[in-house]
Amino acid sequence: MRYCLISLLFLFIFSDRLPAETTDPLAIVIGDLAGNAEQTIYFPGGTTFQVTNGSRQTLEPQISTPGAFVYEGDLILQVFPSYRPEQAQVFDLEQKRLRIFTSDEAARAAGFAYEAKRRNNASGITDAYGRYIGEVKAKTELTPSAKVPGTYHLRLTFSNGLVFTYEDGTVGAQLEGEALPVKSKYIIRTKLGTAKVSFDPEDGEVWYVFDPADR
Repeated sequence: MRYCLISLLFLFIFSDRLPAETTDPLAIVIGDLAGNAEQTIYFPGGTTFQVTNGSRQTLEPQISTPGAFVYEGDLILQVFPSYRPEQAQVFDLEQKRLRIFTSDEAARAAGFAYEAKRRNNASGITDAYGRYIGEVKAKTELTPSAKVPGTYHLRLTFSNGLVFTYEDGTVGAQLEGEALPVKSKYIIRTKLGTAKVSFDPEDGEVWYVFDPADR
């Protein structure tokens, strides 16, 4: 009984510090309070976040509607991506307007939904869902699977030369002609850094991030 009371007290004290979670892709819009400049950043579903002040106290949004939150002022935004939940990406924001959309419906209503752009051509579908964080980008190439109708093959070519492929459940990676092991779903460690890829062969959605080795 005592253990239960202590656990409940601990949860009550620290629950406001737990990141809020979303199952839809997360859209974050950062703008200047004194201007019109805006930056939009997308994170995959399952990403969590927390907004605090300089004293690391959790802040309540000035405006809150279903699937959308608005904060203003000096803020610290911590984002815990689903592909790297143990390490937060921190945004130190001074006099900013921060809008966070946790549902596709809310983001679309405000004009910030990430819409996949597919172009049919002779080889299939190209440049479908490229999403990245950092300086290393990648070209996404999707082609329909002949073996498993309704699914896709993926070729992901990073700007640093790394190539990741997925074909009917079989994955591979190469850098400068050398085959590299692919761990879990899907982590590729190279001399340049570590690539983390998420791919859904049924709808062709791709997420990726590359962490340089010198970080």
